[in-house]
Amino acid sequence: MTLEKQRTSTNGRHPGLPERLVAPVSAPVSFTGDRPSPTSNSVRSELSSHDALAELLRTYDPVDLVDLDSVALLNRMDTKYVLTHERLLAAFATLSRHYRALDIDGRRLNRYHTLYFDSSGMALYRLHHAGKQPRHKLRSREYVESGLYFFEIKEKTNKGLTVKHRLPTRRLTARITPDIEEYLSSRSPRAESDVSPVLINDFTRATLVNREEAGVGERITVDIDLKFAGNGREVPLPGTAIVEVKQAGVNWSSPAMKTLRAAGVFPTSVSKYCLGVSLLYEYVKHNSFKPTLVLIKKLMREAGNV
Repeated sequence: MTLEKQRTSTNGRHPGLPERLVAPVSAPVSFTGDRPSPTSNSVRSELSSHDALAELLRTYDPVDLVDLDSVALLNRMDTKYVLTHERLLAAFATLSRHYRALDIDGRRLNRYHTLYFDSSGMALYRLHHAGKQPRHKLRSREYVESGLYFFEIKEKTNKGLTVKHRLPTRRLTARITPDIEEYLSSRSPRAESDVSPVLINDFTRATLVNREEAGVGERITVDIDLKFAGNGREVPLPGTAIVEVKQAGVNWSSPAMKTLRAAGVFPTSVSKYCLGVSLLYEYVKHNSFKPTLVLIKKLMREAGNV
């Protein structure tokens, strides 16, 4: 189904994404209630935090994409954290002896541009909101510095395991092509194919690999510069970072997890897709995600961005 057909067939439930939004998010928007509202200091704060993290990552030894593939962990357990940039920088300042940082042509911070797909009734979002397993997310992702594009199925099994399937594509795709539909049928028979883009998510990512667990399994992603667009709106989350510890099996003795715990930062249930939908589509239920929304608003206030 094309974007134009999707916009005219949703009966007002969601308008899809206009073609101009299949591009990085730039402008902020304000929200009320339990949704965060960035201030005019957001851009300046985000730039300084970005530079500080880039400088910190220079203290880590590098790892390239080839070595990173040995710890791809497409079948894994995820432990997630939401924290301010200040706490992030303090925690990861002590971890360079335990981890190496992904380096692509001299860059330690790399941009990601993602289109998330859902049905006209937001069926995939609603499954997540209800806590159902198995469930999955569908997305087209551009790995900007790498020049790579994939259509991805990210599934949460009924055992809590995260399984990711990736189909290489020539560019970011805004529709389910016959090749993608066939891939969906073969990799995830439960996945809906009558879907279209409902959310854009941009962020900047640092990727770390545990020196001792290389080839076995621990990698960490640190996402900053978080921005969302959809339903005719755009919103950034300045001063906020999402850290994901990805392991073959949860190991609480991980240096990063021990350091975060000592700093008073504890695991949080958070999905960037569900967070973006909760912020931008006010008509969908988001009660299950209110604790995360409240936490993010608290962190943004702590960072001086609300």
